[in-house]
Amino acid sequence: MKGKGGVRPLTSKIETALFNILKGRLEGKSFLDLFAGTGRAGLRALKEGAERVVFVEKDFKLARSIEEKLHKEGWGEKGKVMIGEVSQCVKLLAWKGEKFDFIFLDPPFGSGLGDKTLSHPQFPLLFHPDTLGIIRQHWREVKEEIPGFVIKERKRYGETCLTFFSLKENGGSL
Repeated sequence: MKGKGGVRPLTSKIETALFNILKGRLEGKSFLDLFAGTGRAGLRALKEGAERVVFVEKDFKLARSIEEKLHKEGWGEKGKVMIGEVSQCVKLLAWKGEKFDFIFLDPPFGSGLGDKTLSHPQFPLLFHPDTLGIIRQHWREVKEEIPGFVIKERKRYGETCLTFFSLKENGGSL
């Protein structure tokens, strides 16, 4: 289902499920929100205690809306919005040596952008050994494996699947 302007916002059900899983783990951590859309996941991460969130969104109006929400909540120093294609922003973040504790991908269903991002040569450079990656996909888009990563857990909620993963060399439990 797409909302206003083609945006498929994170539903309350999925948001609640995701942040129940992450409960108590975000305090003082960094969070990367790829395909941020309305910024709902990253904003919730800040509410749950994340120290720093980087939002990546290509739509200028949505990106500006995230910035407005950050300032309204007093999180201007904790949040950074990058406007551009995810692949280019991943490249830039890797070049800068950025690493995150949590990386959330919420690509448009049916776009192939999730697989493209997961296979981007610089994407693993954003991980440190304890980073938890999470991708939200339509259940029909889910792949058996993610090359270079270990799938820790999958949770299905109706048509949506959340896949939790880490770098292959880590491979521990969720």
